[in-house]
Amino acid sequence: MLALLSLLLPVAVFAQSTPQMQGNIFYPSSKSSPSYKYEKTTIETPDGGHRSHIRYTDLEGKILVEEEFVYQGETPILYRYDQKQVHEIGEIKIEQNKVFYSYTKQGKTETDSDSLEPQTVFTDMIPTVLQKNWELLQNGDSVKVRLLLVERLETVGFKFFKDKERDCQGIPAVDFTMKPSSFIIAALAPSITITVSKAPPHRLLETSGRLPVRVAEVPDPKRRQDWRAIDAKMSLSYPQETPNPSVGKDSK
Repeated sequence: MLALLSLLLPVAVFAQSTPQMQGNIFYPSSKSSPSYKYEKTTIETPDGGHRSHIRYTDLEGKILVEEEFVYQGETPILYRYDQKQVHEIGEIKIEQNKVFYSYTKQGKTETDSDSLEPQTVFTDMIPTVLQKNWELLQNGDSVKVRLLLVERLETVGFKFFKDKERDCQGIPAVDFTMKPSSFIIAALAPSITITVSKAPPHRLLETSGRLPVRVAEVPDPKRRQDWRAIDAKMSLSYPQETPNPSVGKDSK
């Protein structure tokens, strides 16, 4: 019953909480001022799990994309996706070692299901994957996961490996590369760079790669084809802690 009640908690609860993470999105990455904003809020649920709510907005605060992740303990059980620019919504449910997908675009809904494979994660869990495998990655090994992708109605294998160490936002940091395990998919999809602090708890500082925000290809976009997904840099900060004055500046 508690698990059911936690699923029914309204998203409005998040609006009353201070975001644990905020970000400036630079598109293109060479820009010195942000084009979009990011915020993530997490609350604990009665069943001992938690819910994370992510918003991507324009500079005026208009919501472009919303994501919600629900966990029982550390186990992922639900993901909701709402891309407001192209009016697409998706959902992933995990029940009894099965994954159920639903995705609606252009007014049509597609569904699918699959068995839950080991090392299957939501995108929200990527920082935790790096934290838990820190020593392994530092020693030059790679770590593989199956990433749940609602738009594709399937999981896709990805691997993480250490790229280099550098300063990011004035903090000693480590760059990790995330790329598809399949050579075929890797040839089509650009890799993503994830930068975390070198010191524990290895917090996420920056990402560079594909984001769910889209940009219009024409002045008055009406169709999905009028929008294009973006690759951009995102610098992150933690507002409940002492702010770093260099956040948002070019850290390279």
